Amino acid sequence: MDFERFKEWAIEDISSRLPKDYDDAELYYEEVKKYGGNYTGLFLRKPGASVSPTVNMEQFYGLYLNGAEKEELGCVMADMLQYHVMENDLDMDWISDYEKAREHFFICLSNAEDNPGYLEGVPHMIKTDLALTCHIMSEIPGEGYIGTVVNDSLVEEYGISKEGLFEEAFRSSASLMPAKIEFARELFGDDEEREEDPFYKMLIISNEKHYRGAAALFYPGVMEKAAMDLGGSFYVLPSSVHEVLAIPANPDLDVSDLRELVVEANLMHVPKEEKLSDNVYYYDVSSGEFIRMEPEKERFQ
Repeated sequence: MDFERFKEWAIEDISSRLPKDYDDAELYYEEVKKYGGNYTGLFLRKPGASVSPTVNMEQFYGLYLNGAEKEELGCVMADMLQYHVMENDLDMDWISDYEKAREHFFICLSNAEDNPGYLEGVPHMIKTDLALTCHIMSEIPGEGYIGTVVNDSLVEEYGISKEGLFEEAFRSSASLMPAKIEFARELFGDDEEREEDPFYKMLIISNEKHYRGAAALFYPGVMEKAAMDLGGSFYVLPSSVHEVLAIPANPDLDVSDLRELVVEANLMHVPKEEKLSDNVYYYDVSSGEFIRMEPEKERFQ
C-alpha cells in the first residue's frame, strides 16, 4: 500500500472507530510546517471544539512499512485524536485578539537555511543563517507548552507591522521567559581553578524555563551582558534550540575544532527537531556584530 492509499484507508478506518457523538466531526489532511521538517497531518475537527488535534501520518506510515498491523495503527490514531480533543478543548479564540495575544508573544530561533518551508508566510528576522520568529505561547495543563507561530495572516488581522510585532515579542518574551546566563562550572559544580582554559569560562545562555531558550541570545542586552561576564568578544556554540554556549574568543582557539565539537554533539546528543546549527558564531564586543564563522576563518587574531 503506497502512502496515498494509506491516507485514504486511515480516513475510512478512523471514521468507523469514532463514537456516535463524532458523527458531525471532520477528518482532513493538511501540511504541517514544523521546525525540522514539514509533515502530513491528519486533523480531527469537531464542531464546538477550539482545538483540532493532529497525528503525523509519515510516522504512522513508517510503522506500517515496518510491519505494524493496520488495525492496531487505526486504533492508536483514533484514540490519540479523541484524547487530545477532550484534553485540549480550551478556549483559544483569544489568539486572534491582539490585546490578549501580545502578552503571550514569544521569540523562537531556528535555522533559516535548513528550514526554508518553515518560514514561508511567516514574519521573521534573519541573523546570519538563523531566523527569529514570533509565536503565541500557551501552557496546556499536564501537556507543557505549545506555540502557535504568528503568520502573515495573523499580523494582518492584528493590524500591526512586522517591526511592531517583534518589538512586542521581545518585550513579552523577557517577561514570560526571562533570559538566564550562567557559568557552566557553577551549574555542574566544577570548583577547579582553570583560568587559562577558555572552557572554564563557558556560559550557558537560555531562558528560565529552558524551553526554546536559544533565542534568549538575541534578547536586548544579553550579548552585552555575556561579553562583560566573559571579558570581551566571544564565540557562540549552538547546543540546541533550547540553549547556546558562549566561550571567550581566545586567539589560540581553532574554530574548525569548535565546529567539530558542535557537529559531533548534534549527531550524538541532539534530536533532529531540536538541532539549531552546525556552525560557530562570533560576537564582536567592539562593533556589536554577530557573525557566522566561515571555514576559511580559523581564528581571530
